[in-house]
Amino acid sequence: MRFIKTCLALVAAALTSTLASAGTLQSLFYFQDDLSEPVGMGTMNFDGELGGDAIYAATSFTNLTFDFVFHPFFTELGLFTEADLVNDLSDVSIYVIGETFQFTGAPSGVYNASAEFINGEGDYLAFSPSFVPQFAYVVFIDEVPTSQEDEPDITGVYGAISAIPEPATAATLIGATALGASLLRRRRNVA
Repeated sequence: MRFIKTCLALVAAALTSTLASAGTLQSLFYFQDDLSEPVGMGTMNFDGELGGDAIYAATSFTNLTFDFVFHPFFTELGLFTEADLVNDLSDVSIYVIGETFQFTGAPSGVYNASAEFINGEGDYLAFSPSFVPQFAYVVFIDEVPTSQEDEPDITGVYGAISAIPEPATAATLIGATALGASLLRRRRNVA
């Protein structure tokens, strides 16, 4: 009985940990239309909770931060953060779907995108430019485009996280599996 109570306590702790991380959303980047393996990831952090899946004005988030990092084979490409945002924050909208985010809203800036970032290394990242499918991104390495005719170095789609669970969710699954296995083992021993 003590074992079952311990397993239930572990599962409850893992669920509480998952709920406490409500201020983090993530999206994966894919190269062109190849959804087999992501080439990067974006993380959005904020204080507070959301009211569910919806489009939010970026200014409605408290302590909003972004981090965008790409696969190491893009060795020349640096990290992008919220400090690199080119657009006025009041012009940016964020579409929240589950635990993922995507940029949407009125196009603006050099590349006519919903959100544009230029990092300190001169790399350029734009989300959902008006002339590409929604929820696409473009990257220029060591270059800021001067017009929409400039060809990006990397382009693709971004969106939902893959089926790999978060650590807290994985702990819940492992705890539930261990509990189920122990109950089955105990049942066999009794029979």
